[in-house]
Amino acid sequence: MQLTVPGTGPREHFAMLGWFARSHGAGARAVVLGVDQNYCAVDTAMPLQHPFPFWLYDAGPLTYAANLFRARALRSAARRLILIAGRKPAVRPDGFWDYAGDYTRNDAWQKTAAAMRTPGYWNSSGQFPVVDLLAEKLRALPSATGVILLVPRIFAAGERACVAALERVALGRPGTRAIDMRQDNEATRAPLNFSDMTHYARPLAQIAEGRIGAALRGME
Repeated sequence: MQLTVPGTGPREHFAMLGWFARSHGAGARAVVLGVDQNYCAVDTAMPLQHPFPFWLYDAGPLTYAANLFRARALRSAARRLILIAGRKPAVRPDGFWDYAGDYTRNDAWQKTAAAMRTPGYWNSSGQFPVVDLLAEKLRALPSATGVILLVPRIFAAGERACVAALERVALGRPGTRAIDMRQDNEATRAPLNFSDMTHYARPLAQIAEGRIGAALRGME
């Protein structure tokens, strides 16, 4: 099941993870969670970059039912009917979206790359409260559910303290593994391997896919 939602962060991920656990319980064999730099933040309020429909994942049926009559929900229903009628093409059934052509490397891209390589860009406090919240959420999952924490590649070496904190979370829960793709190497310094600072191109995605598959087979 693919539950990736573009432009989301830890707060939204936790809502979807809770919904997934309630819906599937012990039947969920494994969860793969992308833990990007937003998990390394100090602010536990986890501000949203974009609006998000938390009501869709709420544990209370009344909350869901009440929000079905919002104008946005009605507009979504209209689009759904258009799709059913075949008047508009639907997205791929597997949800795949190749956005590589949507990004352009320019002067702003280069400035961001330089900024991400400076110590002040990263959380240097040594405290990672969002990672602590992640550990709590994972403890609420059924013990039989395996978890893979994928630390995605970025076009900068970044810092290592947060990655180490995520690795400790993995060690603290049976059946959990952290896959660190953020190493500073030739691949992560090659501009053509990235669409922007945090979105990597297909060659790196295929490497991540292989490592995730190997980790899942190892859990079995």
